[in-house]
Amino acid sequence: MRRGKSFPTSNCAPAEVDPLLWLSSKAHSCFPSSCANEALDFMTQIRESACARFTTVLGPGSDGYHEAHVHVDLKLRKGGYRICQWDLEQQPAGAAG
Repeated sequence: MRRGKSFPTSNCAPAEVDPLLWLSSKAHSCFPSSCANEALDFMTQIRESACARFTTVLGPGSDGYHEAHVHVDLKLRKGGYRICQWDLEQQPAGAAG
């Protein structure tokens, strides 16, 4: 049984397009702007869900080690501190422009 939010489906991008590929490259620039907005909305939901479930979420824009992937963990920190750093607008170093 799935818990949590369900993510919308769309005909904007082919099913074989990986959302993280879209995130970590400029592949989204080949889609119509309405589809790029839909993809950004989808990735925003992914980030919000990850940040709600994990105590650490590091992705592109957080530091040089996480420009091409997303790191999540459940490390317990003093005072219940959580970190969520994932800039969906950030392009990884070396991305084609």
